[in-house]
Amino acid sequence: MDNYVITIARGYGSGGKEIGRLLSEQLGIPFYESQIPAMASEVSGINQNMFTQVDER
Repeated sequence: MDNYVITIARGYGSGGKEIGRLLSEQLGIPFYESQIPAMASEVSGINQNMFTQVDER
């Protein structure tokens, strides 16, 4: 099984989230958006709010 990582740089109102979701459906690969800070928090033990704050900057 091949592993894929597709990142889409996006700005507010660009539609990048919707494009990413549609692309993941067409390619049959998972779509992670807001789950990434939660996953990083779980693995590292660092509070999820810290990841969210840094991501917003």
